[in-house]
Parts: sequence; C-alpha cells; structure tokens
Amino acid sequence: MKKLLITLLLIAGTSFAGQLTHTTAEVDEQLDGVYAEIYVNSNATVQVIPTGSGYTQVTNYSANGDSSLCTPDYVNNKITLTKNGEYRLSTHVSFAGSGSGNTWFGTIFAGGTELADIHFERKIGTGGDHGSAGISGFYACTNAPVDIDFRMRHDAGGDLNLTATYMNLNVHRIGL
Repeated sequence: MKKLLITLLLIAGTSFAGQLTHTTAEVDEQLDGVYAEIYVNSNATVQVIPTGSGYTQVTNYSANGDSSLCTPDYVNNKITLTKNGEYRLSTHVSFAGSGSGNTWFGTIFAGGTELADIHFERKIGTGGDHGSAGISGFYACTNAPVDIDFRMRHDAGGDLNLTATYMNLNVHRIGL
C-alpha cells in the first residue's frame, strides 16, 4: 500500500522525502472509509420530550444504515466510534411537535457531552406542523470508543410530543 501511495504521489508530480507517518493499516482504513448511519423512515411513534433546558436523547431510530469500522446501534440510538480521528458528524430530522409556537433545539452529543458547535433551532407554528432541520460539524475523537447520539429539547413550559418522521445520524471519519 505504501508503494502504491508513493507511486501515485510521484505520478501526480508531488515531491516525496522521508517516510509516511501512518501505518499501512491506517492508510487502508482511510481509503476504505470509517463511517456509520442509523435512521428512521416513515415513523409515526411519538416520544415525549420533557420541559427544561436539558436535552433528551431522540429514540425513534428503526434501522442501521451502511457502516465500516464504526458500530451503528439503532436499538440504543447511537453510533460508536471505534477509531480515533477527525470526523464529520451530521443529522437531519423531519418532525412534528405538539404545542403551538414552540421552538425546538437539537444537538449532537459525543461521549455524553454536548458538542457546542453543532446545533439547530427550529420554530413550529402550531401543534402538528411539520418542520425539518439539519446540522453537521467536526469532532476530533482522541479516545475511542466514543458514543455519538442526537438529542432535542424545546422552550415550552411542559412536556411536548415529538414525532420524528424521517431522521438519520451519520458519522464519517475524514482524517487520521
């Protein structure tokens, strides 16, 4: 593999001096991909999201998507990163919420910690309205394994119902 990579660099006109800093296995992983997805399609199950400033893990996933060297786990509503590296995390949710004029917030958590740079805010006009939101951002995994999950909250004074009709959570390692 190293010979192939060096040959490709030389063909592309790139000068090469020294040795590769990554093992053959790491280069193979990067070329083959490290990724996973969990999702739900045409869901009608309601989840109660309590009031307050704390986020609640969204639990309506129904299937694992494609994966390689990560562990998708729709039953436990998470993806486990099994390799260190730089990841692009993303989610998209099409949902309905009870209540009127409420704002919904969503974020991704890594290892039980809210990621400050990956959020959305979406106002739902009247109960039963459908809206959608998507977010993505980067996460440096330095201590695998790490669980990744999606959580939501709202600004209402009581419990609200959430129906995540279509939703996915994706991870994709983009660098070592």
